[in-house]
Amino acid sequence: MRFASRALLLLATGFSLVSAIAPASANWLDGDYPQFRPFQLFPACEEAGVLAEIYERQRYGERFAYRHGEVLKRVDGIMEEYVEAFGPAPILRRFCFAQAWMSTGQSRKMYYMIEKGMGLAGTGYKVEFCIMGLDTWGVYDGNCRVLRQKARAAVQRGPVYK
Repeated sequence: MRFASRALLLLATGFSLVSAIAPASANWLDGDYPQFRPFQLFPACEEAGVLAEIYERQRYGERFAYRHGEVLKRVDGIMEEYVEAFGPAPILRRFCFAQAWMSTGQSRKMYYMIEKGMGLAGTGYKVEFCIMGLDTWGVYDGNCRVLRQKARAAVQRGPVYK
């Protein structure tokens, strides 16, 4: 008896799922196929989540490691430099730059790269950033050379999909 009631419950659940999906997929019969959009879940340079991650990581680094006395206060002039998609690596990358305004009132150039599929277990995205003059440990080499050079190399490789 238990088996029959579980099977009936499973069948009813499956039927309700199919009936919920059917109206959305009915348009496909008329030739209205969903388009492939590789950047649909790939954040833009000015997206709030990307900037929030940069703010948080810079403040954490300043508090516990760098101790320059400069905290990132505002980001202006955000520009997308290049998008690398379908290149030699299956990872989609967006190269950006902006003006970073520090707590001292000084403006510095900031370069950052957003990589799709580099989050936890290959989902989500990862942000790498460098603020000119504040990379004292040379993580991105002098004057953020590594991020700038990656963007330049990607442009030379092509193709660009925006």
